[in-house]
Amino acid sequence: MTSVLDVDGCSIAYDQRGSGDLVLLIHGASGDAANYWGKLRVSLASEWQVVTYDQRGFGRSQCEVRRIDVGQLAGDAAHLLEHVGGGPAAVVGLSLGGMVAQQLAADRPDLVRSLVLAGTGPRIGPRLALLGSVLGRVAASGDQELLFDLNLLLLHAEHFIDRQADLLPTLRQHFAATAATAMRDGLQEQVVWPGVLAGSIRCPTLVVHGEEDAEMPIGYARQLVEQIPGAELEVLRDAGHKCSDDQPDRFADLVADFLRRQRS
Repeated sequence: MTSVLDVDGCSIAYDQRGSGDLVLLIHGASGDAANYWGKLRVSLASEWQVVTYDQRGFGRSQCEVRRIDVGQLAGDAAHLLEHVGGGPAAVVGLSLGGMVAQQLAADRPDLVRSLVLAGTGPRIGPRLALLGSVLGRVAASGDQELLFDLNLLLLHAEHFIDRQADLLPTLRQHFAATAATAMRDGLQEQVVWPGVLAGSIRCPTLVVHGEEDAEMPIGYARQLVEQIPGAELEVLRDAGHKCSDDQPDRFADLVADFLRRQRS
């Protein structure tokens, strides 16, 4: 059942399922929780209490987004964790969600037991800022189909696009309903995030990255592993940026195995 949490005048829609240790899933900027975590949240809920939510401006959350601010989004996640039980939680973040997860772990280590960082990087530098600007300009043009198709090419490996060809009209509609407006508004200003201080994340961390990630090349993952003490790296073949979709079974197995190791 969907619940709503008010954070500074913003209504954050979230769902809880399962029982046990807390797991928080943080989605990226190309959709909402349902779009990112449909399979994973179901599989994890058999062993853990899984919380998913739509970040401000996305999906069912009601909030005006003037720009995407990683620090603000991490604050939202902290408020949500405090509301549902206070943690500490295992936090899984993909793409922008992985950056929010890093900021949350640095700002509120009391709320984060472990991290899974998927398809993400250690900062938003000039290259990613330029990419965000391009996406923002396409979004501002009002051509949602072009925006979706550009995202599709950045997010997925070739075999996923081939396999999902018949579903593209449905996927376009979901994207328009859950992410296009937030991308149009949130990317009008340049998104800058310097990352967290090297070594400030001390919890057990798993980095998962698609071998064919066109948005954030594999070097981003290697930088994370160098920066976070003890971090592990798993590279998924035949997977792009949104590796949770390209290899859903393998991704779910990696996350569950990691969480079980931390639990024991």
